[in-house]
Amino acid sequence: NKQTILSKVDKKVCIIAVNDTLSNWTLLNKISGVDRSINYYVVNNPYEECINFLPKNHNYYPKCIASTRTNSDFLKLYKGNKYLYNPTPNINYSGLYNFENKIDDYRNSICASLDLSFKFNVSKIFLFCCDESFDAARPGSISIENNLHCYPQQLISNMIIGHMCYWLKNKKIEIYNYSSGGIINNTIHLKNDDEFLNELSN
Repeated sequence: NKQTILSKVDKKVCIIAVNDTLSNWTLLNKISGVDRSINYYVVNNPYEECINFLPKNHNYYPKCIASTRTNSDFLKLYKGNKYLYNPTPNINYSGLYNFENKIDDYRNSICASLDLSFKFNVSKIFLFCCDESFDAARPGSISIENNLHCYPQQLISNMIIGHMCYWLKNKKIEIYNYSSGGIINNTIHLKNDDEFLNELSN
């Protein structure tokens, strides 16, 4: 629902999208009259649910950076350019291919994007809507900030992301978080659209 604010962001800012952002991307001329492209779509989900991330109401396929462990059917169906990387080695998980490009992704696309951003030599990173919180309580969910809820595993993801941000912060990279719920450590929390846009323009 907050996508429209990205249409106000300078085109020099690189947008890396993850998860179901692509299937829900509306900043296309034929849909919203606004044209704001995704620079890279990052994916590493090995399961069949990954196919749900493919576009449904449009035919927009930005450059895709995918783990070699990504669901093979997703990769076959993806119509845009694809660049593959190897996750850093783990004896419990292996990929079908071996590439020199290695990324610390912890089987999490946000973590992959953070490591990519570091490799792109950025000075600032903005996490935008990088949480999976929801308004009403659901079976198995827990309460978090702002009267929102999430599942316990999402807190684990936030913890891992926060640990990655710690290392990036030590590299003098400023990391901002403009998300609804779930504190991510080692980030600067932004409260509203104006703060988000102001920091992006500095």
